[in-house]
Amino acid sequence: MCSVDITYTVSKHAKERYTERIMEKATANDINKMIQYGELIYIGKQTQKDNKNYSVEVYLNGLWVVITDVKSKNVITLYKIDLGVDDEFNQEYVKRMMDKFNAAKNNLETVTLEVEHENDSYKTIIEQNTNLINEYKSYIKNLEDLNTGYKTIIDNNAVKVKMADREVTDVLNKMIGKKEF
Repeated sequence: MCSVDITYTVSKHAKERYTERIMEKATANDINKMIQYGELIYIGKQTQKDNKNYSVEVYLNGLWVVITDVKSKNVITLYKIDLGVDDEFNQEYVKRMMDKFNAAKNNLETVTLEVEHENDSYKTIIEQNTNLINEYKSYIKNLEDLNTGYKTIIDNNAVKVKMADREVTDVLNKMIGKKEF
């Protein structure tokens, strides 16, 4: 049983469907009681006829299904599960489908937990890899800086060679008495 203190508005469509299906005049209070004493079996996205996803609540009250809009608290539609046989068969069908539905929900919960655990493991690996990448980038930056320094030394060494060569030329010119004009 659902303990709902919210009064839902009932769309014209839902009232028409309720009237068609039980052949009585529906009131919003009757439908709200179906929700109040029903079981909330699903809250989530559902695609409607217009191919848009809506956030809905699905209530089950006996053989009746009531679908409401989560945001507006409006009853979108309602219908009785009727497979064209007697209510006993319909009840057995609903029971078996609820068993399957609950098993599917349990499987979803299990898979969700497994995926979360697996994702957490991968997030840890990604974080470790990112740290290594940053460390390696730091090493690369240091090596690039070292190379820049060594290139500067090489350039300075070329100047040393030119200066030594210039000294050799100057000494030679003095020795042979060559004058530069």
